[in-house]
Amino acid sequence: MNKRQWRSVFRLAMKMSQPHSFKEGNADQRPKDRSEIASRFIKFRKDNFFSQARLARLISISRQTVSEIENSRVLVRQTTWERFFDLEKRHKEGAKIQIRSDWNKALAELSLK
Repeated sequence: MNKRQWRSVFRLAMKMSQPHSFKEGNADQRPKDRSEIASRFIKFRKDNFFSQARLARLISISRQTVSEIENSRVLVRQTTWERFFDLEKRHKEGAKIQIRSDWNKALAELSLK
């Protein structure tokens, strides 16, 4: 398998690990102020002992993007905010965060497309 195919498999696995609905609760209410978003990212990360890299992996962005958000240099995209909000909500409920590892199913779905 070449790099391109591996990336496709990884993207598919990440998509399968995401919940189906982000619209519950307050996810649409993204704060307009960058510093408010930054403080929320930092607080969540520190409270749960996450590194920037781990948080980035869980919400499917790069570690550098997490750094930019936490330094209030960028405004979070709506989709990223929804994934973060969902992760925050699941973590508050005490659900374990799992990244799906069913590679055989992912490979089978990828070959069907």
